[in-house]
Amino acid sequence: MPVNNDLYRVLIPERIFQEAVGKEQLKMQVLQYMARYPHYQVKSIQKGFAICIRKE
Repeated sequence: MPVNNDLYRVLIPERIFQEAVGKEQLKMQVLQYMARYPHYQVKSIQKGFAICIRKE
């Protein structure tokens, strides 16, 4: 459970959006990319950004 509810935006590379064939594939590719940021949990994807909360 996060201590604070601040949202963070992580820019997702354009290539991920170009390579994804559908929503499910996009979701999987974004989650794979976000594995580089272990302290962030993705809540949604909006306008090229992963909207995240920080895990403690």
